[in-house]
Amino acid sequence: MNKKTLILTICLAMLSGLLIGLKLITGGQKALAVVNVSPENQSQNITAVRLDIAVDFNRPLKNQQEIQFNISPQVNSLTFGLENGQQTLVVTSQEPLSANTVYSFEIKDKKNQLLSQINFKTEVLAGDPLIPYQEKKDTAENYPLLQYIPYETAAFSVSYSGPLALKVKIRQGNQKEIEKEVKDWLKSKGIEPSTHQIEFVAAAVTPAL
Repeated sequence: MNKKTLILTICLAMLSGLLIGLKLITGGQKALAVVNVSPENQSQNITAVRLDIAVDFNRPLKNQQEIQFNISPQVNSLTFGLENGQQTLVVTSQEPLSANTVYSFEIKDKKNQLLSQINFKTEVLAGDPLIPYQEKKDTAENYPLLQYIPYETAAFSVSYSGPLALKVKIRQGNQKEIEKEVKDWLKSKGIEPSTHQIEFVAAAVTPAL
């Protein structure tokens, strides 16, 4: 082996060792990148009821500390979660956004390098933008079973008579048994029966002609 070949072999060995060491240090992971964002950049008429953002990355995140999220104007009560095998960041808010407003959010990696910047505009609402949000909140609090009502069986039917108040019309059967069945149904929907006032009444019977 001549001198030039020896030097070349040594250089290649050093380079190979350097690459292996770098791979061990970085864990062999790809550089983090954003591949998709919802809402898309320059989206219009985005609902103001709450913030709802999904950011897809090119690889799973180890944890949320790998990225930084900033939004302007500021939005309070943000919640963050990782879904889709830790590869999708989901950002939501518990409070509504301002209507007819341009928002801008950016995603950076832990080295403060910008990965994505998105602008979107919320919907135009007449009057107070909090009203639809408050109405929806009040409905959820006072009528938590609304999506399941009316509920009917051969023996009885259940409907709302007011906020947290149910009316059960008994068509047939024993009232004690029906009371238990109604309470079991409430529990199956995640509702504690004691949270509702329940009135049991006999259903009107239509006389035969």
